[in-house]
Amino acid sequence: MKKLLVVMLVLGMAIMANAAFVISVNGTDDVPDSEITLQPSETVMLGITLDPSRWQGSLILGILNTSTGSGSMDPLGATINYPEDEGVSSFVQTFDDADAAAALGVLNPMVAISLTDIVDPIVDPHGHIVDNILFHCEGLGDVVIGLFSGGGDDMGTLYDTQVIHQPEPMTVVLLGLGGLMLRRRK
Repeated sequence: MKKLLVVMLVLGMAIMANAAFVISVNGTDDVPDSEITLQPSETVMLGITLDPSRWQGSLILGILNTSTGSGSMDPLGATINYPEDEGVSSFVQTFDDADAAAALGVLNPMVAISLTDIVDPIVDPHGHIVDNILFHCEGLGDVVIGLFSGGGDDMGTLYDTQVIHQPEPMTVVLLGLGGLMLRRRK
């Protein structure tokens, strides 16, 4: 059984598109597996982590159209981690633009993140620039969240993805029965 779990874990790992920006889960930027499992109506906090000590620009977080499940993101409780300096403008908000969503291949509305006019480096030691974007599971199946560049020459570049697996009840039952069958064979 342990070997089966190890094989499943290894097969579930995905390579990140770009190490500069990473979707963090519950404040952790060192997520060993790019897939997390939530039951319908459960929630998880997402954030954005980056490697450089200073960054300015725009990012867009959206649920990819290829998702089989359903869910929603709420940025109302989001916090931005940077020193409070005069002239710094920032926001994390719902971004409702059907044309932009279609161009990125994500569902509308999206979450837009912007940081501009930053003078000092970001103070968070782990490089978390944004925390506490709430994702709420609303159905069964996989939901894939994508993090894109929201401006500049690289607009629309996919930096990272995070898979949220929402198992179907029958799948859980079949996995449980399979585990029992393996146990009985010993």
